[in-house]
Amino acid sequence: MNKFTTREGTVWLVLVALSVFGFYNSTMDRTDVAYVVLAIGLGKFFLIFFEFMEMRHAHRGWKISMVLFMTMIFGAISFSL
Repeated sequence: MNKFTTREGTVWLVLVALSVFGFYNSTMDRTDVAYVVLAIGLGKFFLIFFEFMEMRHAHRGWKISMVLFMTMIFGAISFSL
């Protein structure tokens, strides 16, 4: 296997594992679980953004602006909980 296929497959498996982990933790009744699910969502966003959308090759300004934007969105959601 070449390096590209191995990297994509690993990222895909991590995304699936995070989705399953978030799904099973979302049914718990504690408020701490909401923060865990938000953190999993943020991790999944960064994996998709940098690996599948190929943004790691983009201009630094685009990467910084998108990371700050999503961090603000997830921060606002976590403060409203």
